[in-house]
Amino acid sequence: MRHHVSPGSAGVTLLPFVSLLPHLTTGRCKIGTPMKASDDADRKRAIRHLRQLIEALNRRLPHVERVGEAEIARDAADLMDKALKRLKALEGSE
Repeated sequence: MRHHVSPGSAGVTLLPFVSLLPHLTTGRCKIGTPMKASDDADRKRAIRHLRQLIEALNRRLPHVERVGEAEIARDAADLMDKALKRLKALEGSE
């Protein structure tokens, strides 16, 4: 399920980060295997994008008046947890 946070809510939109979801859940980066230059660039890009995602999630303000906000907040917390775990794994491979 995709959730869009409107620009009026602290200017945060999570839609650009939807493309990260498969990487968070599938672990496409193989930790512990020799990396080629392109793999290293991909890993650095993934780290940068994960940090941006975490920053956006931290800026997100709950809107308790909205229908479904509790579910959105839970989804955001789950995404934050996955992003932090993935970031830790990627940074550990440096």
